[in-house]
Amino acid sequence: MFGGLYSIEEHEAQEFIPVLLPETQQLIAEVQRNTRKRVVIKADPSIRNRGRAMYVVSEQSPDRHLIVYDPAESHHVDHLIAHEVGHIWQYSRAGPDARRLPVVRDEHVRAAMADLDDDLVRLRNMGLAWPSINRSVRAWVNATVAQLCFYPADACVERWLFAEHPGLRKAQERSIEAQVMNLHGALAPQVATYTPKKIVNVSNVLNCCFVQSLPDPLIRPSMLAPYQGTSYEQRAQELVSLMTGETTMLDLRSAFASADRWAATLNITRWFEWGAIDDCPPDQGPSSGKAIEANAAFIAVGDMLGIWGWGG
Repeated sequence: MFGGLYSIEEHEAQEFIPVLLPETQQLIAEVQRNTRKRVVIKADPSIRNRGRAMYVVSEQSPDRHLIVYDPAESHHVDHLIAHEVGHIWQYSRAGPDARRLPVVRDEHVRAAMADLDDDLVRLRNMGLAWPSINRSVRAWVNATVAQLCFYPADACVERWLFAEHPGLRKAQERSIEAQVMNLHGALAPQVATYTPKKIVNVSNVLNCCFVQSLPDPLIRPSMLAPYQGTSYEQRAQELVSLMTGETTMLDLRSAFASADRWAATLNITRWFEWGAIDDCPPDQGPSSGKAIEANAAFIAVGDMLGIWGWGG
């Protein structure tokens, strides 16, 4: 999936050349040949808790595609890199008007705070300080928006990988199963205690939706079991029915159109806006600890685990 800010200047990432399956190597060679840019993979443990791997799409380098990778995830490296190559294809094939990223500005955070007002008061009454609550709201909104906007694109990539690259299916299956098991953490009772109800509901609906939108052979009963019989399951089915376009194709425009439909259904359209990736300055940006913010120079495309952790 997509997510997070990545400031190249602030990281001492080293180029990393993992031992990859032949099919992964073929994917990389093909995207390099067709885009006339080399794929650079760098190991960077600092992205941990934000991403297992990220395609740094807004770097806008004339000669490379940068993928950053958490070395702790080496056991899933083939699937993670192949997934990010799918995102490279999505952006390289998209027209200028489709090359967009979600942006969360101060006014969007204020709109979200108005929607979450009752729960924020509840948290304050539990003893949480307003500065901490304000920081948490921004983090919740950033991550929820990233889930919303990029899950459709991620589902397209996973379906494309499964349909077109059978040599990666075993690696894909193992990696996806690990990711989904982590998604279930958002169902924990303590999460509901310290998080606004709307954030919990939207995140779990989106997580369930992501699982439902995977290729059927990848879905294990254990992946959907925690959602069965809940309101999350029903609402997720509604979102899946709203996905536009052919989900096995790397069509960024259709994926983002699906995200807009989901935002309207979940009533969070005021929480973000779309910005053109080509307008992002290549040499400026905030520190990498935040998720998605206005005027971000290095907005990464990666794999998120929802608002409670990141992965792919």
